[in-house]
Amino acid sequence: MLFKPAIIAAFAALACASPFPQDDEVPTLAVGLEMTLKWFSHTTCSHSGGPDRGYSEGACLPLSDTDHGVKIRKKKGSCKLHAYSSKDCKKGTGVEVYSTTECHSLKGIWSVKIEDC
Repeated sequence: MLFKPAIIAAFAALACASPFPQDDEVPTLAVGLEMTLKWFSHTTCSHSGGPDRGYSEGACLPLSDTDHGVKIRKKKGSCKLHAYSSKDCKKGTGVEVYSTTECHSLKGIWSVKIEDC
């Protein structure tokens, strides 16, 4: 009888010791998504930002007035985030390409598209 409470206590201790996901951990990509992005209201990504959101290749993502910074949290292969000064992802001069997980300022950017996957 003494053995059973000891096992229950051991399992309870293990459950409490299990690490919970932290805000700065890189998420896993869901099936069909090429990139996970985190949007920020500051160009330096200095505040907590919004939730991680997954996106597929090719969709044009018009930005809102409050989107000032972005971090690529996770990406598949060689995917890149192309940034445009127009809301419709038209190619032209001034296109910026982001491929690293650092903070990217979106100053002067009005749409982005995941490409080159």
